[in-house]
Amino acid sequence: MFSCARSAPSGPEAWAGTYERAHIVRLLDEDRNERFIDRLVLEPDSTGGLRFAFELWFTNAHRCAMEGIAMPRNDYYEWGDTTGAGCALRIVKVGNIVHLEDFRGVCKSEGKCGMRGKIDGARLVRI
Repeated sequence: MFSCARSAPSGPEAWAGTYERAHIVRLLDEDRNERFIDRLVLEPDSTGGLRFAFELWFTNAHRCAMEGIAMPRNDYYEWGDTTGAGCALRIVKVGNIVHLEDFRGVCKSEGKCGMRGKIDGARLVRI
């Protein structure tokens, strides 16, 4: 039976690895398409958190990039302004796929992304 249940963050070791998504990006100024690879690296941290770094690519090679240490929550890891209105990122794992959630939608406006980029909804597969 297929299940879409989130993976509980029992320990960052189970989440550690490199996750990628290859896709075509349109370069408008050059009137061509080019293959880009979105990449997320997850590593255990001595605090019990999950060290992350990612780079996501969009039209005209605009990108989103962040790094930090996310802390465990119920069934995901979370980084940033978790109680206020600032940038907060959730890292959610379903099988071998990681989803990135900019659940307040403000990370882009805080300079984490170029004009055509967005974090929310990114899905990367463990390689």
